Order: sequence, then C-alpha cells, then structure tokens
Amino acid sequence: MKLIDCYNYYKDKYPNYIVFIKSGNFYDVFGEDTKIISYLLNYRINEFNGIKKLGFPVNSLFKVTRVMEQQKINYLLLEKEDEEYDVSTKKRFVNGNYLNYVEKLEQFNAYSMRIEKIYRELKSRILDENFEKLITKIENIL
Repeated sequence: MKLIDCYNYYKDKYPNYIVFIKSGNFYDVFGEDTKIISYLLNYRINEFNGIKKLGFPVNSLFKVTRVMEQQKINYLLLEKEDEEYDVSTKKRFVNGNYLNYVEKLEQFNAYSMRIEKIYRELKSRILDENFEKLITKIENIL
C-alpha cells in the first residue's frame, strides 16, 4: 500500500486527527494536515503530483507531538508492522482543536493571498514617481 493510500484510509476513519506515517527515518503527513503542521512548526510543504506532503525526522517526533498536545490537536502515529501500517499511538482530546485550526488556516490562507496580491502590485509600481508617497502612507498605517 502506498503511503498516500494509507493516509487516505486512516484519514477517512479519523477525519479530525492529524495522521503521521512513519516511513524509514521520517514521519510523513499529507493533504490538509500539512497546513497545520507547517503553520505550527514552520516546516515546509512539498507537492508531488498534486499531493501535499510534509516530512520530518523521527528524532523530531517528541517536539512535534508536544506541540500537538499543547494545542490539543488529535493525532495518530502509524508504523509499519508485517507489511501493514497500524496505529501505534492515538491521542484524542476532549474538545480537540483540529477543526478550529482548519478554519483558522482557511482564513490565514485567504489573507496571505490578499497580501501577496498587494505585494505584487506594490512591486510593479516601485519605479513610479509617486511610489515614495505611497509606501510612506502604508508605513504610517502600520
């Protein structure tokens, strides 16, 4: 079974959990779960064939799970046993914050896109004669 298939299988069973899959010396996270991990731990998301993926070394697991527990985000750890992936750890919090983070990150991404659009517009005007006035006004607002 491919890692993404394993992720999808467990994600269907546990939709409000972040699913971590141990693969060699790394733990991998896929799909929407990558956004939460990236936001909280500043890890980089990669995309392969349209699939979002994030990985971190096994020796960072304690740090990652500690953040999950501090933020009260449900999570599963999957490890391979006898050619099949099984749940090695399942952490569930009463009133867990997984869905809260999903909602917050949708808003965060919307704002990020707006900021990026403003940045591109400012950059395109950088040689305009009134740019100094414009940038000064923005700085004064901030």
